[in-house]
Amino acid sequence: MHDDSVDEIGEWRDVSISMDRAVFQGALLFPIILLTGLAPLVALWGWATVAGGFRTVFTPWYFFPGLVATVIVHEGLHAIGFIAFGRVGAAGLHFGVDRSTLSPYAGCRTPMRARAYRGAVLLPAVVLGVVPLVWGWVLGVGWLGVLGTLQLCAAAGDLVAYWAFRAVPGGRLVLDHPERVGCRVLDG
Repeated sequence: MHDDSVDEIGEWRDVSISMDRAVFQGALLFPIILLTGLAPLVALWGWATVAGGFRTVFTPWYFFPGLVATVIVHEGLHAIGFIAFGRVGAAGLHFGVDRSTLSPYAGCRTPMRARAYRGAVLLPAVVLGVVPLVWGWVLGVGWLGVLGTLQLCAAAGDLVAYWAFRAVPGGRLVLDHPERVGCRVLDG
């Protein structure tokens, strides 16, 4: 669904990628994320800490409810980012699942500055990925390190989207793309 009134503002340049491409490129990041997330944990605290973290995270009574909860929180953090950084109202938000990739998404129908959009795109990676990962490294808590690393893998599509519009100046007006991963930039 698209608000036609945004087209009256001016010409929009597409800096998005297809959902299929975002999923594929995100999957290519998994080995890099796993290595950079878990290697320091192994180096600092030993393989037993990481193995214990995997056993905890992948225990069925933690994993399945945790998976559902983190998907909801991940998309909710995007929405919070749109509201807090982009100063948009809740009515401008929309949520869904891409049918071809089964990827959940949160989107925004309201234009905002590129720096606000970047914050909204990266918020789940920071809150669910980087923060637990760093705490896992510092405290030697394997399940936190593993969880943070896996959440960074879950945010790989967001990282790919961020990369797609990295060159857009922070003050430019952008609009979340209604069907693809990324945004459109107001030229002019």
